[in-house]
Amino acid sequence: MKIIHCADIHLGSKINSALASIGHERKIEVRNTFMRMCEYACKNDIHIILLAGDVFDSDNPLKKDKDNFYMTIRNYPSIDFLYLKGNHDIKALYEDIPLNLKYFNDTWTKYQYDNLVISGLEITASNQNSFYDTLNLKEETLNIVMLHGMVSDTKGLNLIKINDLKDKNIDYLALGHVHSYKEYRIDSRMVACYSGCLEGRGFDEIGAKGFIVLDVLDKIKYEFVPFCFRTIHEIEIDISGAQAVNDVTKKINQEVEFNKNDIPIFLISLKAGGTGLNLTSADVVIHLDPWWNPQVENQATDRSHRIGQKNVVEVVKLITKGTIEERIIELQEKKKKLSDAVIEGENSGEVIISKLTEDELKNLLFNN
Repeated sequence: MKIIHCADIHLGSKINSALASIGHERKIEVRNTFMRMCEYACKNDIHIILLAGDVFDSDNPLKKDKDNFYMTIRNYPSIDFLYLKGNHDIKALYEDIPLNLKYFNDTWTKYQYDNLVISGLEITASNQNSFYDTLNLKEETLNIVMLHGMVSDTKGLNLIKINDLKDKNIDYLALGHVHSYKEYRIDSRMVACYSGCLEGRGFDEIGAKGFIVLDVLDKIKYEFVPFCFRTIHEIEIDISGAQAVNDVTKKINQEVEFNKNDIPIFLISLKAGGTGLNLTSADVVIHLDPWWNPQVENQATDRSHRIGQKNVVEVVKLITKGTIEERIIELQEKKKKLSDAVIEGENSGEVIISKLTEDELKNLLFNN
């Protein structure tokens, strides 16, 4: 059996953030991404979709948003939609709901599919301290639990004291409320996951957004699926050395264009590309022009190998046999050994500058 875990769709959101200039367009994209997810579920033999809170952005969603939500669900009668309301839409009352849309409330509600039991509860002021003790699950069944709130070490409204759910025979805790994908190993049996939102609605919701696909057999396997129509990126740009607004704009445009992933290859000289750039979209660095000082090459490599890089960075040096490049590599190795010796020493960290010859010191200090 396959299941989708998603949350925090926020249908009807006003998009009053820095993206307000395209707010209407983003509202349509959020709605369309939910519809695309349901189509994906149909094509990929998904049996159940878990909606872990905040499907709507408010307690009183517009009729057109509710109608579109219901129509989408009715279009996929073979899929069960299990809807747990969150802090944004917990007071909303809905009528004429589709038969395949199932609800939870402020007491534990369970739905069973063969050996799989899906339990959920909406956290309220009246049950925020007691719902942990009222959850009873059988050891022999596979157990998914749905909650909407922030993982915490204390109890409270919209808070989940995660330690109080340990050893409750939970296999997978499907969470909503946090808008980025996160996973936690809680005990030997339970993993807890936030699916994140389907679409970022502001610059505080950067990075890949999507849902989690669960594959339920004798165990529960899970995988995050990036699915958003529009990804919001954060790019760090070093504008050191920029003398005018045009210089700043040029640097910004250069990095933004490269990090769009539309450019498969970025050609730049070693010195120009060695500082002030953040090129984490690249995970292969090829050095064509070796430099006397190995630290210059390392600095250029670090344009890709820095915070924000999610892949393993592969570094390649191309050296032409029988040319001066071989001599440069020899000098690089000598300089590296000398610098390591100066920093670390031969014995117990002892500095060995006194043991270097005059020629070695000149080579170390002046061949940069």
